[in-house]
Amino acid sequence: MMKFYAPLLLAALFASPVTADTTELACAYKLNDPTNCVRFVGCVNNGDTHFLGRAHGWDTGALDGITSSGATCAGDWSYDDRINQGKGAMSCTDGNKTGFSFFSRDGKVQAFTGVIISEDGDRMSMWTGGNLLNYFAEKFPDQTEPGFLCGENWVPFSASFLKTETD
Repeated sequence: MMKFYAPLLLAALFASPVTADTTELACAYKLNDPTNCVRFVGCVNNGDTHFLGRAHGWDTGALDGITSSGATCAGDWSYDDRINQGKGAMSCTDGNKTGFSFFSRDGKVQAFTGVIISEDGDRMSMWTGGNLLNYFAEKFPDQTEPGFLCGENWVPFSASFLKTETD
């Protein structure tokens, strides 16, 4: 089993990117609310695979999501507001597991970012936050559909990923 160390996420490390649209990923951002939900995404090895998921709670909570290879993942996380850092753990149905840490990137756009490095040297970049969609819209202003760049591959967000719990 492969273990990853450092900032948020996990992904199966052997599939090519595809739009993950196989689970319901509705989410609603609720400031200072334990029922809060924010989306998170990750990119492995500059485009080998990607991950779409949700983080539930405020300061502590659960994670769930799906890799582009179809593995589902779940775990937990906690955040220390005093030092702007968090940590957690996640495991997937394909047998992959990870421990991770993350940090606040930008208070203005409420985005967090991190990098996971596996024992084998695989690298995954991740992004999450209450304003993730606007963060990517600002980061990739020339794109006509919401998504993110994973290596050289544009990963469009599926309708279920964009859906809010009030839709």
